[in-house]
Amino acid sequence: ANGGSSWSNHNAQLGTIQFYRGSLHPSNPNFALGGSQDNGTEKWQGTNTWQFLYGGDGQASAIATTEPDRRWAIFAQGLWIMRTLDGWGHSFYRVDAGIEQANRPFYSLFVKSLVSDDVFITATHSMWKTTNFFSGTPVLWFTNGPDMANAITAMAFAPSDLSGNTYAYGGRNADYYGPNAALRLTTDGGATWKDINLGNKVPNDTVTGLAFAQSNANVLYLTLSGFDNFRPAGHVFKTTNALAANPVWLNISPPVNLPHNAIAVDGPNGEAVYVGTDMGIWRSADGGTKWVHMGPEVGMPNVVVNDLQLNPSNGRLVAFTFGRGAFALVNTTNVSELAFTSIQISGSDVLLTFKTVLGRSYLVRGSDNVPFGSWFAVANNVPGTGNPVTVSDSGGALHPKRFYQVLTSP
Repeated sequence: ANGGSSWSNHNAQLGTIQFYRGSLHPSNPNFALGGSQDNGTEKWQGTNTWQFLYGGDGQASAIATTEPDRRWAIFAQGLWIMRTLDGWGHSFYRVDAGIEQANRPFYSLFVKSLVSDDVFITATHSMWKTTNFFSGTPVLWFTNGPDMANAITAMAFAPSDLSGNTYAYGGRNADYYGPNAALRLTTDGGATWKDINLGNKVPNDTVTGLAFAQSNANVLYLTLSGFDNFRPAGHVFKTTNALAANPVWLNISPPVNLPHNAIAVDGPNGEAVYVGTDMGIWRSADGGTKWVHMGPEVGMPNVVVNDLQLNPSNGRLVAFTFGRGAFALVNTTNVSELAFTSIQISGSDVLLTFKTVLGRSYLVRGSDNVPFGSWFAVANNVPGTGNPVTVSDSGGALHPKRFYQVLTSP
């Protein structure tokens, strides 16, 4: 304020960590692990302070379903995989012996099975698997898929398969000019694999995320990096017959030409979809038909989102960003018009009907523009009955409003 004679520090509470990936505690909403550029792996326990656990470039992590306060797995650059059995940062030990040294990518990942803490998959140019990750001494890895001649960049288990034998992986085609991304799926734990992009509907670019619907392994989503300028359009694709001999893929992308880096889905058939892009998050409440940007108007910065982690048991969604730390979506549901059971417009009145949860209170508000419009309350403290309720938006200078939002109490 005085021409540079003195300066005031405006960096207080500004998170600048560059996260690559993270993981969530299965039951404690105030516990997470995050892997970050240059700052290694950190632990979060409900405050704005993250505790340092391990150095290097932190990558993926996993928290055991059984003994989640003691058993963690972390990943560092160059496919270094480590575990701890006692929950202390100084007791991580490498457990990646046996995985090929050639073709190890600098940035990679692993994924823990949803039905067994001992089962993990990871990848070089091939899939690798272990079935004794936390119990074994030593941990034994074995090849679990064909050599793709290029790095595998995304993997996911199907939650609906209680045997844990259905999972998929993807990556860029080894032929840089090839017409299709490389996608494979197994239903027998890796004994056999099928190509799920035979129709070349998913263009050739880096596959950054895969996500099955919670209760239906036929519903599978994926995200792609890159830009549409140099290949066929599309960054989010969906199939509803992933288990068929030749799945049909649909381009359901949000209306932006940006790299898409992560995806998370919720609901039995994947009705709620979240994608992390190079400029924040997009959400669809109807399986990808209509999208809403979740940016500064809901507290989410327009920054690169590298990973999205959703805990279905408590609804906690966490975005791990590259440069602004991590953000949790708590007690707020942003909805498009299609998320309401019904909307009726009659003259200057709009009747909005939406489902509620018993015991929660709701605020409904509308705006003429997002993200820059001013919000006006439509209804305060709508009681949650467990059934659909109807509120009225009557009149107003900006009426009829184009966007509506529901905020809920805990």
